[in-house]
Amino acid sequence: MVADVPAPSGFDSAMLTARIRTVDADHDRVVSVDADGDALRLWDLRTHRQLAAVRPSRPLAALYATFSPDGTRVLTPAADSGSVLVWEVRGNTLEERNPIDLPRPPGIDPTRPDPRSGRTPAWVTTTFDDRDHVVISALSYVVCWDLARGRAVGTPYQPRAQEPVEVSLAAAGTWAVARPGHAQAAVRTPSGKYDIVIWDFEDGREAASIEARKVGVVKQLAFDPTGRFLAVLTYDGGVRVWDTDKQGQDKWLEPLAYRGVQWLGAFASASTLSTQSTLNEYTTWDVRSGTQRYAFTPGYGATADLTEDGASMGVVDGSDGYVLELDAERWLEKLCTVAGRGLSPAEKALAPPGSRTDDVCG
Repeated sequence: MVADVPAPSGFDSAMLTARIRTVDADHDRVVSVDADGDALRLWDLRTHRQLAAVRPSRPLAALYATFSPDGTRVLTPAADSGSVLVWEVRGNTLEERNPIDLPRPPGIDPTRPDPRSGRTPAWVTTTFDDRDHVVISALSYVVCWDLARGRAVGTPYQPRAQEPVEVSLAAAGTWAVARPGHAQAAVRTPSGKYDIVIWDFEDGREAASIEARKVGVVKQLAFDPTGRFLAVLTYDGGVRVWDTDKQGQDKWLEPLAYRGVQWLGAFASASTLSTQSTLNEYTTWDVRSGTQRYAFTPGYGATADLTEDGASMGVVDGSDGYVLELDAERWLEKLCTVAGRGLSPAEKALAPPGSRTDDVCG
């Protein structure tokens, strides 16, 4: 059988061949980095129209860009692993501003494994605290950068490591995420009694520490929009949540997942967290009760972003891009309208393991 397929559009080609692509669901935008790192492109997620294409002042890395909460800025790590490019989004244009050159410890080449430890320096990570302030971690240093004034503010975090091999290990194992609304960051440290410290940029000191070793080796961190809940993903696929307001010594909530989670998504609200499993299933959790709200699988190899209110998800899957409504009740209503009945035994057998299909349509 021969099937005619439409010729690929510019959007199709860019999404399939891009070095990296990042979705901004709140503003229906996608940015993609060309395979050689020498071009940044801005796309309309709904119409697939290219809005802008620009050549950066230095090649871009295969690392996700970060949109500001209001969608007016994009930060892209450079391929030199020691700088971040700042872009202003004005309507349908991209304009590069002064790059951010990051501090680094002496004797560390950020582009290759360090011979003293054999460890590769950690990725450059960027998370916004608010519209104008972003927390950037690279090569064991964590800075809070004021984009409006073009300079670092407060006191940067840096490890106390002194010996060359310790400096090398710190450069490979230290990274951070911003704690919204607190001028702080959660820093994953590579050694010592505490695996996570809360660094206060204004006071220039550790405001709190979290002993995370009993839950596993930390792979990823994410704060909710209020800065109260810190989600911790470990390398064995487990997810735990640290409640900064919980009374007593043990602030860990009950585990959300014991294994099988590959990446943390975003907090859609103060207590609603999404995760992506190793089977590419997206699950939404109620952090306070520790229960699963719903789960779905949009596709394989997808790049996604939740809107701020959690009502929808922008998805780029293969060469396609679309906005997915995240209203479980409406999807159930559509399913039952099409079926006109409950699911048959054969249909239930096709459902993923653990699915609740009994009387799904009442």
